[in-house]
Amino acid sequence: MNGFKVHECLHPGREAFGNYDWQPAIQPPWKPYGNFVNIDACMIEEIAFLWRYGIKTIECCCGHLVTKSYIAVEKEFINKMHELGYVTYGYVDGIERAEIFEARFKT
Repeated sequence: MNGFKVHECLHPGREAFGNYDWQPAIQPPWKPYGNFVNIDACMIEEIAFLWRYGIKTIECCCGHLVTKSYIAVEKEFINKMHELGYVTYGYVDGIERAEIFEARFKT
């Protein structure tokens, strides 16, 4: 994915963990109608990009200017994420997590 930069949240309220004002409810294409998920507004474009490639995401967070942003995917999509140029996030709570990747878009 040439040309993508490390994700940087640019929305007001972004520094507050637990602030859901900037998390619109979105319908994932693989979930039954009416099963919405909340996504940080600054990450919607990137998550939609992954969904268009058929990648099922589990969760994501923009980092709220406190930590790195990440995207977690179902394990069957780990190789596809690597093919798209995504880098594994690394360790979470001391455990290496292969299904968690650094977000790439800058919005």
